[in-house]
Amino acid sequence: MAAVEQRIAYRREVRAGTALAVDTVLLEVRERVLRFAHTMRIAESGEVAAVMMQTTVFLDTERRRAAPLPEAVRERARGLVTSATLPWEAQ
Repeated sequence: MAAVEQRIAYRREVRAGTALAVDTVLLEVRERVLRFAHTMRIAESGEVAAVMMQTTVFLDTERRRAAPLPEAVRERARGLVTSATLPWEAQ
């Protein structure tokens, strides 16, 4: 997999040593593409520190090109798709 797009919204500063929790959801499954949202929270308070959307492409490492995800992977991934409200999307 290769990340081909990342969009990040920083919500607050995080100091070194702060315990964090990251929640990840799968937003979309296409033939060659998976799109994820990651939410980083301050573990103690639950306050959102950052949100990232990441688009990844499955690669054939020998041909060095995008390739279709194996059908079994796509089917399983489709069952995990959910929605998320991303900060930059229209309200």
